[in-house]
Amino acid sequence: MLQFINVNFTKPVIIEKHDVEFINCIFSVEGKNIKDNAGTALTINGTANAKISNCVFKNVGYNSINIRTTGMVTIERNTFISTNVYNPIECSGQNINNICIEKNIF
Repeated sequence: MLQFINVNFTKPVIIEKHDVEFINCIFSVEGKNIKDNAGTALTINGTANAKISNCVFKNVGYNSINIRTTGMVTIERNTFISTNVYNPIECSGQNINNICIEKNIF
């Protein structure tokens, strides 16, 4: 499992083949406006498993997190500053059924 701790991401992150854990990270990707897909901070594709905890999402764009994986995704204790985001969390894949979202601040 890849692990990112205390990283500030200023470019979109796309996970596809690796299981990943993000801890205390900041996602500050800047799209042109609230509906700009280029501003999606984190996309999880394929069969990847992901755990996102204690992170801050302050991006500008269509989504903060776009879930497109059939793997397990846990989103807990994060802060979403979502005034410039159309959907803080979006599930846009097929066969998505292993998601836990708890104790987040929107």
